[in-house]
Amino acid sequence: MRFLIEPLWWLLISITNKAPQLLIVYEYEESLMKGPPFPITEQEVKSHYQDRYQVTLLKCYEMPDGLKDKKPVQEIAWLLT
Repeated sequence: MRFLIEPLWWLLISITNKAPQLLIVYEYEESLMKGPPFPITEQEVKSHYQDRYQVTLLKCYEMPDGLKDKKPVQEIAWLLT
């Protein structure tokens, strides 16, 4: 089902006219848990947005209780300007 989500980054850029964005993603070991939410790595964020935005890491937070059955996960905030 993730393949349905992939093209949406381009739509977001188009309909917002490249307005600044706050992007919140989760990063975790994909083999430990099936999404959603799906894990999004720094490399993936940059591959979609770096050509059109300045990508700035705002905060990386280790969620102490994790997600779904307490799997370890990081919540990461990116600013796209």
